[in-house]
Amino acid sequence: MSGAGEQPETVKGGPGSSSADPAEGHSRPGGVVQGSNIPPLFTLGQLRGMAFVAVGILLLVSTFVLAAPTYLEHPVVRFTICLLLSICLAIFFFIFWPEKLAIGIPVLNNFLRVTGPTALWFGVLIFLLDKMPQVGSYWGFYTPDTGGKGPVLYHKGIMVQREDGKPSVFHLVQNRKEPSYLEGILIQFPTAETTIPADVRIPGYNSHKVTFSRDRTSIDLSGLTEEEER
Repeated sequence: MSGAGEQPETVKGGPGSSSADPAEGHSRPGGVVQGSNIPPLFTLGQLRGMAFVAVGILLLVSTFVLAAPTYLEHPVVRFTICLLLSICLAIFFFIFWPEKLAIGIPVLNNFLRVTGPTALWFGVLIFLLDKMPQVGSYWGFYTPDTGGKGPVLYHKGIMVQREDGKPSVFHLVQNRKEPSYLEGILIQFPTAETTIPADVRIPGYNSHKVTFSRDRTSIDLSGLTEEEER
């Protein structure tokens, strides 16, 4: 029997208890629902490690692209760069999945945490592969700089021969106003090459060494000399 001044005990966690955890049934980081027996996908330390690695790779790849963009013309390098960038973004969104998108069903929530970043990875990969420079896509147009000696006459026999003996792909462009003058030379750069040392051979003139460079728009023909008559 209880005394007149005694109060009935309340069982903690029982049906009438008011001390139940208000967060019970809500999602926690790692794809686990509080109160469930389903373990998190990764520990906090593993998530931090994945984040640091993803950011580090992203910074290294970005630095490489900015320092040597011409290497993107290699098919293997181009695909590898796109793959690394898309994977880093997918890992980032996998770790920092917005809590607003989390739901109270652990299995479905974990499914969304995986399929969401996976779809992002695939979409970014396709986008980068479409926008990255294609192999052999760079052409440079170069006007002749004669150093004030006057324009160069256009002739179909003008040749551009690489010093390394490899074939060169180029087109001669006539001046629109004066078709008898050479407006410039349009030349294709092979994959990842930034300069093309070559000999320009113009009928009636001695062979002249020039260098076609991606960061320039003219070639130096100031030292061009007329061929001596035999």
